[in-house]
Amino acid sequence: MAVSLTVWDGAGVIGGNKILLQADGTNVFLDFGMCFSTRGKYYEEFLKPRATRGLLDPLVMGLLPPIRGIYRSDLEPPDPDLWTWVEPAQEIRLGGVLLSHAHLDHTGSISFLHPDTPVLTSCMTAVLCKAIQDSGRATFEQEVCYAVPRQVKDGVLEAGAYRTTPSKQRAFRTAGGEVVPPQVASFWAQVYGSRQLSSSPLEPASSVGSLQVRRYDVDHSVFGACAFAIQTTAGWVVYTGDLRCHGGNAEMTHRFALAARELKPILLVCEGTHVENSACVPESAVYDAALSCVRSSAGRLAVADFGARNIERLLTFLRIAEETDRRLAVTARDAFVLDAMRKVSDTVPDLRSERHIAIVSEPKASLGKWESEFVRPAYADQLVTLGDIRAAQGDFILCYSFFDVNDLVDVSPDAGGAWLYSASEAYNEEQVIDMQRLTNWVGHFKMDLYSGDTEYGPLHTSGHLSGPELLDLIRTINPRAVIPVHTERPEFFVDNLGHEMQVLPPQRGVTAHLG
Repeated sequence: MAVSLTVWDGAGVIGGNKILLQADGTNVFLDFGMCFSTRGKYYEEFLKPRATRGLLDPLVMGLLPPIRGIYRSDLEPPDPDLWTWVEPAQEIRLGGVLLSHAHLDHTGSISFLHPDTPVLTSCMTAVLCKAIQDSGRATFEQEVCYAVPRQVKDGVLEAGAYRTTPSKQRAFRTAGGEVVPPQVASFWAQVYGSRQLSSSPLEPASSVGSLQVRRYDVDHSVFGACAFAIQTTAGWVVYTGDLRCHGGNAEMTHRFALAARELKPILLVCEGTHVENSACVPESAVYDAALSCVRSSAGRLAVADFGARNIERLLTFLRIAEETDRRLAVTARDAFVLDAMRKVSDTVPDLRSERHIAIVSEPKASLGKWESEFVRPAYADQLVTLGDIRAAQGDFILCYSFFDVNDLVDVSPDAGGAWLYSASEAYNEEQVIDMQRLTNWVGHFKMDLYSGDTEYGPLHTSGHLSGPELLDLIRTINPRAVIPVHTERPEFFVDNLGHEMQVLPPQRGVTAHLG
């Protein structure tokens, strides 16, 4: 039967992957993420798609593929019919989503899909998605793991009463038949407060519709990242998701490449985020540089600013806390997510046994149920207030980011200190503005700001392959054809691989027919 692939997002841009594979009577999306570049053209923090109009704004503004039959019916606006506003490219029955990892540019738009659509991923990614939603903001764009049903009232959509309208849990599955541990099954069914949940158990799966699926764990800047191979009648299709070869789990990526090669794939759908990099910094170099920065601030506050789900970076700063006899102070939300991840893997720190970890009890007018019912009772002995940190600033490494910077007023770094920006550099206008604001805050409190390549070395390493590493990976897998996604430079693939294999640079919404 015919096999086709349509890149609805991720073509010529970084992130937002929504890649539709149609084969043997089954339709499956490879990720279904939020495309920040498209969203940023129209929306910002205080201008967002209207929840009261459901699917209308995201479809009209091009944030979602115009495909009928895949979305939540409760998000269709009541007047007039949604598809009189949007011309559908096609109408399909969606067999499932293969979710590569828990970053928003790969998960975010799952919120809009019908909740009965199976989502196949790793156990770690499923747990991360639930923990992030449990402890996050209740918005209709962030209902990845469970959906809050909407109903029509006075001509607009609004969420049903949480005491009487159960949320609908999505049909997540652990791909490749991964066994779900009992503690994870219990967490998956856990609810907080008065919210009701129509539960769907987390179960193993090895197929989507008629298609057999293999999952391969890979190295990335978030735990649980995986690649996929899908068996079709025309041959194997392989999808890399996001991956690298220079992190602590680099061997996973190497094993994936060798296993994929054995399949003799007809197509490799491959990321190319940082093809311009000639080499990548190892995490050990980040450790050395960050340790020197913290030591240079002996007796003063140190702030570690890094991606909330980058557990490898957290482990780096935990080692530094041990080396410098400090405590790594994490937010309550970080503690909640880490506790959930620990249920999947013992490589995640056990907060209860780590004497060098503290949890910040921030001043809040009200607490989320996840915090009041779980975090604060469970970790009462490890809670510290901002006043505790203010009184002993040299005893802590505070895990904060730009969005926590208000708390510096309460901490009041009286002797300055060090802010270690250990995340990717700003790459769009909005992030540049945020970075300038962060610089202003740090300067106001006379703190030293370390970012990028400091005098002590680099403070960040990429979650993606360098150009040479990427070419090695593709040549190892040796597909018949490659489609570059999640990249602003598809011509890199053409220039370097076009004489060895077929390279098909994608265009948004244009279907490639295979086999």
